[in-house]
Amino acid sequence: MKKIISKEDLEKKKSRSKMIGGVILIALLLFSSLGYAFYSSSGSQSSSDDNQDNGIEQGSFVNGRWYYLVSGNDHLFQTYLELARKSEVNLDKSVNDFSGALYVDADETSFAEIKGNLGYYIGNIRRACYGGCDEDYPEKTCSDNLIVVSESENERVYEEENCIFIEGSMNSVDAFLYKILGLY
Repeated sequence: MKKIISKEDLEKKKSRSKMIGGVILIALLLFSSLGYAFYSSSGSQSSSDDNQDNGIEQGSFVNGRWYYLVSGNDHLFQTYLELARKSEVNLDKSVNDFSGALYVDADETSFAEIKGNLGYYIGNIRRACYGGCDEDYPEKTCSDNLIVVSESENERVYEEENCIFIEGSMNSVDAFLYKILGLY
């Protein structure tokens, strides 16, 4: 037989059960928050390391590209830094010297490499032509911020007025990017 319980005792029992459940839930929330905080703080040591970010080491070859972290931004290059250093780079500009639009006269691959790496710092990067061209791009001169990429046997980068001339292959394009981003 079951013991007869008064309404008052039943309410006390329900109230006690709710209180115990509430305390358990609050403790669970508290300990899970503390656990997350400790877990996150122990992982931040590796991301502040100069040679690593998110488990990827600076200069690592990731998915067919060379990875570097600059000013908190991920940068990917087709050419390894040491190979790019073989290109002659005579450049005094830094990425901070560009204001307004940056125009680029280059093939699709070079344009994508430049825009992908400088787009973090220069919001307005557009295609353009230096001299005449067959495409429907605006024609620009060295009075504008202009990068001109051309194929050549010589691997070199130099500047004249507001123009930066990149001659050679993708090695020269990446040498320009490494230099302007301060990686060498």
